[in-house]
Amino acid sequence: MVYTVPVQRGGQTNMFKLAKVAIFAATVVILAGPAFADIKAYNEAVKAGDYKAAAAEAASIWATFDKTSPDTAAVAREFGFSSYVAGDFSAAHNYGKFLKDNGGTLPKPDDQPAVSSVLLAAADYRLNPKSGRDNLLDALNARTKLPGLDNITLLAAEALYHGDWNDAAWQQAARSADLAASLFDRGGASLRPRYYHAQVTAAAAQFLASPSQRDYDAMAEVHDAIVGDINGAKEQQTREALGREMYQARTWLTAMHTFIHSFSNQTGSLISHEVKERRLESPKRAIFQGMQDRRPLCEGRLDLGNFNYPSSALFRGIPGAVTLRLALDDSGAVTNAEVLGSVPSEIFADALVNSTSKFRWRAKEGQNLKACRVQRENFIFMVEFLVG
Repeated sequence: MVYTVPVQRGGQTNMFKLAKVAIFAATVVILAGPAFADIKAYNEAVKAGDYKAAAAEAASIWATFDKTSPDTAAVAREFGFSSYVAGDFSAAHNYGKFLKDNGGTLPKPDDQPAVSSVLLAAADYRLNPKSGRDNLLDALNARTKLPGLDNITLLAAEALYHGDWNDAAWQQAARSADLAASLFDRGGASLRPRYYHAQVTAAAAQFLASPSQRDYDAMAEVHDAIVGDINGAKEQQTREALGREMYQARTWLTAMHTFIHSFSNQTGSLISHEVKERRLESPKRAIFQGMQDRRPLCEGRLDLGNFNYPSSALFRGIPGAVTLRLALDDSGAVTNAEVLGSVPSEIFADALVNSTSKFRWRAKEGQNLKACRVQRENFIFMVEFLVG
């Protein structure tokens, strides 16, 4: 059950925070035969997830690497990937440029030129998003025509749709997020949360571009598909990862419904007056594991204290919503807070989380507090507001 705080108008904060690109955890290890004994440190850095160290090792190795080796193309691509993850986009560009200029004439030609093209385009995009966007989109579209999946393409597709979102280019964000989703869909269960994240972003971007009932329905379809995967997931970690995407979709649905309902009644509005709210699917059991205390929860309400709702010039007039997962102690104070959904921007969740020290669960008077409990680990609630 989600506890909801009614709609209120935004306060004085005027900030816009860029969305965070998902961290990509992968292991990329170059062959470790006798000819590659000098890259042991590189392999160890990659295995440890220390890509800055890996990129530094790669630069040292590449300077004297035998470019007649049959593994030259693969090594250049993997070094480019490590540099990209490390944030050294200039180095990633150099590896990609080497493959573009020499890949076809190497003793063993580059057998993945489409991936190499994505590497170069992705590095150039990160160096100069405005001039590099179209080239990256073309490279990704070419890659989607080929089978399989690779780490470079996944990161590049994610960077593109996050960049379009941050630029408030809603139509472009909808299309690039759809493209990313089509790639993540190839990855099976392990990439399902990121597939749904892209789908949620696509539906949200389309809504921001041109709000309609159709966008609400599209988001509801994504939500229900996530619930289906939650019900079929066997591992708790997978259930929780999918659950976070479900709550993000549900938070968007709340904001979408409020917007369509409120603004369709304004004079001159082209938005349909009929808001057909859908009955959403629900997980068959709790997503997050909690304490085993069998005492019933005390009745009461969550007091947010003097919380100032944030504002944003970009999203002014759009309904916002934030869904939090809180842990409460015996006094009703918040001991931990996790953002499950924040729309239309992460800034609104930040403002709320920064105020959780003021939150208190106030138990209803007249209860036997020894027979019920205030403490809980998974108190999920939503705050709705109108962006000022």
